[in-house]
Amino acid sequence: MSESYSKGPARSSLALTRDGRYQVRVQTRNPDHASAQELAQLPNVTFHVGHIESEDLLREAMQGMDAVYLLANSFAIGEKAELHWSIRAFELARQLGVKLFQFSSLDYLPNKVGYDPKFRCAHYDAKGRVAGTLLLLFFLFL
Repeated sequence: MSESYSKGPARSSLALTRDGRYQVRVQTRNPDHASAQELAQLPNVTFHVGHIESEDLLREAMQGMDAVYLLANSFAIGEKAELHWSIRAFELARQLGVKLFQFSSLDYLPNKVGYDPKFRCAHYDAKGRVAGTLLLLFFLFL
């Protein structure tokens, strides 16, 4: 079984690679970044240089994977791009036969605070919106 991580934390990758049963493919914009170099020290880790805003690169990164853990970075790509590309990544994963798609999400805060704009946080809100949409897509199109 193979696993695909997009900038996932090193400790999760370590747990997957420790016994040699899993191969972890990390998609990163910069393999020379300190966090990528930390992951490079783990066994059974390979890199796919790319970014979430390219359908072709997402396909390449997920091709042949059994599972995908997607950690979209709205600080780097913006709230709208995170919404679009996270949902598109899910669709591509389904097309490619990925068995498990896990999105690094947060709960949807606006509905918990009565949609009060003083609590608006684009990063937090984007992750909550994506998670809600992915749940709907999953259950509507099983």
